[in-house]
Amino acid sequence: MTTTDPTVPATAATAIPGLDAAIRADLDAAVNQLSEGESRWAKMTVPARIALLGEVHSAVAANADQWVDAAVRAKNLDPDSPYVGEEWISGPYVVLSSLLALQHTLGAIAAGKSPIADTKLGSAPGGRVSVPVLPANPYEALLLHGFSAEVWMKPGDTQQAVRASAGLGARTPTETDGVGLVLGAGNITSIPPLDVLYELIAHNRVALLKLNPVMNRMLAPYSAAFKPLIDLGLLRIVTGAGDVGSYLANHPGISHVHITAQTSIGDGCTIYQGVTLGGTSLYKGEKRHPTLGRDVVVSAGAKVLGGFLVGFGTRYAGGCTSGHAISGLSNLQWVSLVAVIGFFAGGLLMTWVIYPFLFHY
Repeated sequence: MTTTDPTVPATAATAIPGLDAAIRADLDAAVNQLSEGESRWAKMTVPARIALLGEVHSAVAANADQWVDAAVRAKNLDPDSPYVGEEWISGPYVVLSSLLALQHTLGAIAAGKSPIADTKLGSAPGGRVSVPVLPANPYEALLLHGFSAEVWMKPGDTQQAVRASAGLGARTPTETDGVGLVLGAGNITSIPPLDVLYELIAHNRVALLKLNPVMNRMLAPYSAAFKPLIDLGLLRIVTGAGDVGSYLANHPGISHVHITAQTSIGDGCTIYQGVTLGGTSLYKGEKRHPTLGRDVVVSAGAKVLGGFLVGFGTRYAGGCTSGHAISGLSNLQWVSLVAVIGFFAGGLLMTWVIYPFLFHY
């Protein structure tokens, strides 16, 4: 994320060449409406915020079918495809779960407790405190069987400090922080709404969500699902190309710009179903997401994680080792034997040498 701090009072940003005056006027009006909404948010008590999140939860649930249908059409999926299930899991389900978690957080704060007072904290490499976040309940344990996640806090943070700081801006609800611009990115439909909710609850910032053009179909379901926030002037959703984003990012009425980091994909790339292009890094400040050069082919099921370059014209396969270990060896292919030996040697090297070296244990 990056922050912009307006220094010159004004009611409109510098004109962007080619951006229609009517569009600029609409964007200015949206920012002004959100500024008014910020005052309402500052006056809203924590119990009232809990009730509002309950209204949003009901609205998201009521419009979940419309949400998923729009995502399926935006991605040109077959409505009978099993991939539609992924749109449910990575779309409204995640947002509904997060809304319940946020209500729990605010409820604990209203009761004078830490939201993680009863959470068993752990330890992570580097003397860090770890906070378990997934699965959050038995239902998620069944639904996401075999998957777990935890947050590693900064080195030096104690368990007491972690519990005391949990809740962030929700602990000081009257201290608002202006209007945040959320630049929606990616094709996971839960990410822009989750960014909006994070701005609102964690930072006490009302939000202007600008959708990526490839996901413009989500405007209608988002508008319906988050109508309780829109009605109170806490959220505005707009569409447009880069000129709209540039205008808003430089708008003096915007106090913060929330940018979702993303992968850079070159021209002529082919990416098949089930591919994961994700960010991961051990050290702060490093490039976290991969860059694909021109004419790269990423086959179904492949995982490309981290801040590295996949070179021009590369063919990146799914990488299933079973083809060598089962089919290849059963046919007595020497290349499969070499490959399997390499798999095990690499695994042992990573487990007993590289991983302990990186994490110092």
